Amino acid sequence: MEGREKDYRGANEEIHLDESVKNNMRQTLARRKVVRRNRRLATAVCAAALMAILAVTGVLDGALASLGLSGTMNALAAAEYPDMPGNNRAWKMEFREQQGQYSEELLQGMKMFARDSAVLVLGEETEKNLCYSPVSLYTALAMTAEMAEGETRQQILEALYYDYPHGVLSPAWPNPQYGTSHPIDSLADDMYRYLTLTYQKEVTSATQIANSLWINKGFLTEKDLRQTTADLLAEKYMVSSFVRDFRKKSTEKDMSDWVLQYTKGLLGGREDDFDLNDDTAMTLLSTVYYFEEWTDRFDKSRNVIESFYKGDGTTVDAEYMCVTHNPYSVLAREGYTASGLSTKGSGHITFILPDEGYTPADILGNQEMMAEILAIGGEPEVEYAEVRFKVPKFQFWSEMDLTNTVKQLGVTAAFSSEQADFTGILNQNGVDGDGAIWLSGIRQQTTMSVDERGVEAAAYIELQYAGAAMPEDKIIEFTLNRPFIILIENGGPLFIGVVNCP
Repeated sequence: MEGREKDYRGANEEIHLDESVKNNMRQTLARRKVVRRNRRLATAVCAAALMAILAVTGVLDGALASLGLSGTMNALAAAEYPDMPGNNRAWKMEFREQQGQYSEELLQGMKMFARDSAVLVLGEETEKNLCYSPVSLYTALAMTAEMAEGETRQQILEALYYDYPHGVLSPAWPNPQYGTSHPIDSLADDMYRYLTLTYQKEVTSATQIANSLWINKGFLTEKDLRQTTADLLAEKYMVSSFVRDFRKKSTEKDMSDWVLQYTKGLLGGREDDFDLNDDTAMTLLSTVYYFEEWTDRFDKSRNVIESFYKGDGTTVDAEYMCVTHNPYSVLAREGYTASGLSTKGSGHITFILPDEGYTPADILGNQEMMAEILAIGGEPEVEYAEVRFKVPKFQFWSEMDLTNTVKQLGVTAAFSSEQADFTGILNQNGVDGDGAIWLSGIRQQTTMSVDERGVEAAAYIELQYAGAAMPEDKIIEFTLNRPFIILIENGGPLFIGVVNCP
């Protein structure tokens, strides 16, 4: 951790690591040692690309042999990435014709989940830069729901705004405009289409969600697990499952190297990334990687050095990239101004600048504002003006404990040794005839950078189980010289970041 912190301090001296995160997780594991061996579970999830988070979420790129992992890989279920040619758009058009588009209900659910969770994750921080991946956490929780039953599953579905597991919209669905005239596909089918259509692999743009499930063969055996669930995760969520010996340090190294590979070297690859022990039953790793080049790159010769006004009233010098677009869309409301910059791929980058007297937390905590920014229920009406952007260059790395966030979203049974029901992944009799496993902790690491070329972000999560005409003379100076919010979208809200100091 110290090496990683040193790497990023050069770009942002305000960033430092919160060692309490790892301490809390170590204490959790220590407490669990006094509980019966057959009532333990630890799950780790990794997400990369600017944002990321929770259990399982993605797809493996290529054959298992290409992983380059040490030791013998005993695959319980294997997943392969879509065989997508260079022309992604033509391939996706054919896929939509054959498989259909993911539902509007799923997309709106992701946005509402992002609205609810972003304030819990990012709202209290006023000094450090933080990045969070709502889509990563959403997808990981969706996979956790596939492994759960009863109240444990129901609480997760409600938190995801996907409370219709049997093909019928719940009467409690918060946006009735979508109606109930057609049955909704299963969550797994909907997520399969989303994960496939989100995948992007080109020179100027890339989006990849990769997932793997690691099973401690000293705690669980293949006969303890439901093969049908492992196959569903492989087919619909594109997850590969491995049975490994968690007592060997090589397993920790393999996990770390897996993260390194699927975050394109931005995260992972360190000896202290994972801390496994005999009480860890399973670990879910999920990575998210994102890269987009600007449609029109910034001209570095136009960069300027000016002050950035931090939330505590102090200032620091920052290097600003400058560009003017005319006419250009802008969303100007009481409390904030939002405008975005186009990229060469299918993603979209939006910057949200709070008005003087407002903070990022004020915006994140206002459901009406966030609903408009995230386009919940429909695109907001924008105006057009000459927009003069000044965007500070920045790069940072952050780590967060998301356990309480998920609990505050209403997912509580999954964390209870008495209430958690994960018989969706375990055979009926569970482990040694008991089968009590539960989530005990969730953490996420992310990295994000913005420069003249474009935007690059990555995340991994660890889950422990134990145009129009311009209005005449309209000019907007859009200078991001105080704490602001950045939103990265590709279908759903991939990342939401708060930049308190570039």
